[in-house]
Amino acid sequence: MKKSIKGKVLCNLAIVAIIMLVASPAWATYYTLPASVFTDDGWNMFANDDGVDSGGYVNPGYGGQKFDAEYFFYKIEGSTLSIGLQAGFNVVTGVQTYSSYTYYAGDIALSFDGNTANGYEYAIDFGNVTKDYQLDNVGTGGVHAAGLYSVTTWNNDLYRWYAPYSSPFAMETGTKVSDITTVTGDGGTSSNHYYYEIATFDISGIVGSNPFIMDAHWTMSCGNDSINGNAEVTVPEPSTLILLGSGLLGLGVFGRRKRA
Repeated sequence: MKKSIKGKVLCNLAIVAIIMLVASPAWATYYTLPASVFTDDGWNMFANDDGVDSGGYVNPGYGGQKFDAEYFFYKIEGSTLSIGLQAGFNVVTGVQTYSSYTYYAGDIALSFDGNTANGYEYAIDFGNVTKDYQLDNVGTGGVHAAGLYSVTTWNNDLYRWYAPYSSPFAMETGTKVSDITTVTGDGGTSSNHYYYEIATFDISGIVGSNPFIMDAHWTMSCGNDSINGNAEVTVPEPSTLILLGSGLLGLGVFGRRKRA
């Protein structure tokens, strides 16, 4: 009797283990980074999203590659900060049509105070038309001029089931604090197509410490997927750069004298 009970218990445990294995999402990152953009010297990855499940799940919703948020990168050169976002969603035009419905890319939300519980105080707007899940314009005519903004209010009108997980979406109102230079592009294969956008701006007067904490967030108007990044960023000190340059110059002069 004891052996029979023990055998049943082991059998049930085996069945539970198999069910858990089958039910577990097969997360995988299938994407090739744009080699000429984010793999050169100076770029730092600070967010790598969980990829696309075999059922097209992108967390918290579905949609597959076309609705996948993939990577955040940053580069710091002096006081110049560059933020790069890669996604399966078309961030170049900011518009994605799927099953006869149109969705829009949100703004990149940024925080430099190390406390996102208070919200994201800045937004990178690339100047594309932005509409919420109800297809209402976000901002005047749905367009803000490209730039870095100090945000007054965020628009979080996403698909209601995903809004609590994917907000904030796009800047509703704010004040432009810096111009940005932008680079956009795309790559990959037809089944694994990705897009990227880069914004570069001067952080002088924007961050208050060195190093500083940077938090970033992005989603689209349905909120099917979102990405969050966190990094401690150190701004190179001018004195350090001068000392480094002087040291290299001194080594060069010493080398020439030694050869002479």
